[in-house]
Amino acid sequence: MKLLRAVLGRLDPWAALLLGVLLALGVVILLATPGPWHKVVGPGPPVKLASPAPTDVVVFALGGIDGACTAIVWLHVDRADPALTAVVLAPETQGFVPGAGYAPLRRIVDQVGPGVAAAALGQELDVPMDAWIALDRQALRLALEPRALAGEARAPLLQYKRAQAAWEGRGNARRVWTTQYQALGTTLARLPFERINVVSFSNYVLGWGHVQSDLNLQGATSLATTFAELLPAQVQKHGKGLSRSPLPQRRLGQFLRGC
Repeated sequence: MKLLRAVLGRLDPWAALLLGVLLALGVVILLATPGPWHKVVGPGPPVKLASPAPTDVVVFALGGIDGACTAIVWLHVDRADPALTAVVLAPETQGFVPGAGYAPLRRIVDQVGPGVAAAALGQELDVPMDAWIALDRQALRLALEPRALAGEARAPLLQYKRAQAAWEGRGNARRVWTTQYQALGTTLARLPFERINVVSFSNYVLGWGHVQSDLNLQGATSLATTFAELLPAQVQKHGKGLSRSPLPQRRLGQFLRGC
């Protein structure tokens, strides 16, 4: 230390400044080279990987007057093609809740919540759900409104009224599910996917009080982007009814994976 002070005392201020810069550069070079001195710096911050985009999403329609679950649709999104498969499930489809046993999915949604119901559905189908979306009656009617344009003929308007009643759970359970299945097919065939606005879709799912979801902004944006790339031929629909389905419930996920 005395030697360093003696040297600095013999240098003018500019030379001292130059010596300080050289010392700083030496430290930087030392830290940039491999060696045990890196241990004193400490570990770097963990790398945050982006969460994978959702592939399997379940949509619950809470169309009852008291907010009861009246319809369930499972969406399987394939981004490689891209393609979309929609499966209309009967609300009476059974799901297992730990500690409570089996119960209809509609009852699980109403009494425990959409998150638990989504997990129960994934377990029954052997296809874990990546996310869930729940629409209340107002959000459901807004989604159906484009099909009822002013001035349309009587037949399309009656078809719209029938579909609206089915999505809100009014009528015989089997007939309601059949109408939901038919209405979904008609709606998907007429949807202008290429006109889907990513920002509007994300705001609809995440920023509106009539829609609940566990999707984050990245997941909602990813879904909207995939939907906007779809062509009508890349959209399929299937149905899982009450007891007449030819597929055992646990094989349905394997069946759709092979579509």
